[in-house]
Formats: sequence, structure tokens, C-alpha cells
Amino acid sequence: MIKTLRADEIELIKHVFLNKYITHIANNPNSLLCRLYGLYKLTLAQGDEFLIIVHY
Repeated sequence: MIKTLRADEIELIKHVFLNKYITHIANNPNSLLCRLYGLYKLTLAQGDEFLIIVHY
């Protein structure tokens, strides 16, 4: 699954939730939380930008 996110959503994830998320996933391998696999920034030729998070 791929989801686009706003820049403020990315900042919230990176600075507030990411460390707790990583700790939780490491300590709970059978957790039902989605696994995050990547965070990418895509810039199109016409200047449109998308922040994309990849998970399952």
C-alpha cells in the first residue's frame, strides 16, 4: 500500500511517533500495526511534490 502525506504529517511521524513505533515493533514482533518500509519524496516535472509512505 502506498499513501501520500502532507509535509506536516511527515514531520509529526518523524519527530513524535517514529521512535516509539520502532521500539514497539522491535518488542512486539506479532503486533498488528502496519510495518513501515519507506518514506519517499517525489517531485514531478511541473513542480508538484508528493511525500509517500510505503507500508503493508
